[in-house]
Amino acid sequence: MPDSQSTNGWLLLLEGVIDWPFLLFVIIIFCSLFFRQQLGGLLSRGDIAIDWGTGSIRLRELSEKFDQEVDPVREELDALKQAVTALESQTGSRSLGDESPAPTASSADETERRLTEALASPKFKWRSIPRLAQMAALSEPAVRDVLGTNPEVVFSADKSGNQLAGLRGHVRPDGR
Repeated sequence: MPDSQSTNGWLLLLEGVIDWPFLLFVIIIFCSLFFRQQLGGLLSRGDIAIDWGTGSIRLRELSEKFDQEVDPVREELDALKQAVTALESQTGSRSLGDESPAPTASSADETERRLTEALASPKFKWRSIPRLAQMAALSEPAVRDVLGTNPEVVFSADKSGNQLAGLRGHVRPDGR
């Protein structure tokens, strides 16, 4: 008949083996051995595709798509910061309706230079056409016409359908 001390030892050992950290370790080892080929292929390829319904996206594309969505918002925030700074620097005597109109570009070359500088900004990969029109004091169709003649400019749209422009050096050649 086994003594009670050896029985308690076995019970303690059994409790230690059944404890969750050990079981988790065993499950991870088992899964890594069982899915060895699939994990090796995934890690060697370096790209993961996420599929849902009729859509899919690769992790490599995720950064570019994220930039397309976030850059216009960041751009508008910067414009708001500039407007707030300008309002704070004004004296209290002028109201918002009394502001002078934005300066217009003196020539087509100057306009194209301003738009190209805005697109070349390291802060943004994509700029919205409405914001570019505001910066150049032009209408949106005029901005599209000016930028359309530049072969370095790529056009795209975000999820909301807002038109975006970017330089080929900042964005992928397919416009993403």
